[in-house]
Amino acid sequence: MIDNWNADRVRMTEFIDLAKRYTDFSELTTPMLNKFIEKIVVHEGKGRGKQRRQRLDFYFNFIGAFEVPADIVTPMEQEAERRQQEEQAEKEERSKALAQARYEKYKQERREFTARKRAGLLTLEEQAEEGRRFERNRAYQKKQRNKKRAPQPEKPRKRTLEELAKLDKIGADLTPEEAERLETHRNRKKEALQDLKARAETDPAAAAELAQQRAQQSEAVKKSRQKMYADAAAGDPEAQARYERFLAARRENYHRKKQAEAAQAS
Repeated sequence: MIDNWNADRVRMTEFIDLAKRYTDFSELTTPMLNKFIEKIVVHEGKGRGKQRRQRLDFYFNFIGAFEVPADIVTPMEQEAERRQQEEQAEKEERSKALAQARYEKYKQERREFTARKRAGLLTLEEQAEEGRRFERNRAYQKKQRNKKRAPQPEKPRKRTLEELAKLDKIGADLTPEEAERLETHRNRKKEALQDLKARAETDPAAAAELAQQRAQQSEAVKKSRQKMYADAAAGDPEAQARYERFLAARRENYHRKKQAEAAQAS
């Protein structure tokens, strides 16, 4: 370890002596580079255009690889960066001005062309070119619309509340979203009916509306049962199963009512 430390100290001393000999110079010559630099390792470049970066590793005589700390910026580098920023800003400003001038010229030409077109002063060549331009624009717009629609999968049709109620009535499986949607709808209907009943006690208009709803519900139940009877008589298995469940529910309600009457009498 002592030998290595002594060797490093000797190499550092030799490098400092070399640097002292060239502290003041006006031109960087080849012999100077040969005395200072042992080798340069050029890495593969990355990126393109202004974003292209390429790493260079400099190996100095006596001290080996050396990198300037990132936080050290010389005045020359600051000045160079400032000039580069100013040149880039001037270049961008010129580009914007040229683009704006081209755009204004194009708008003026289109206004003049439109005015001549409305006045019917276009030549046959201009009319043909305008037709081709129109067809190109329409084909491009159609291509863009098809491109937007292509990756999008077709959305499944959203079932109506009536369809969900029918599926739930026959015991079909519903998605959690559909079940929640149907339950929310039923709760809203129950709340609205309770509110209507409360208002019907003092409001004649609400009482008339409640009576109308009950009549419509009774008529709907009557039509539904008639359709169930007809379908069951025609041999529809689903209608026959519904009819059997309906009869079983009526028998159960009848026996429950009789049991309640007997318990009350005793």
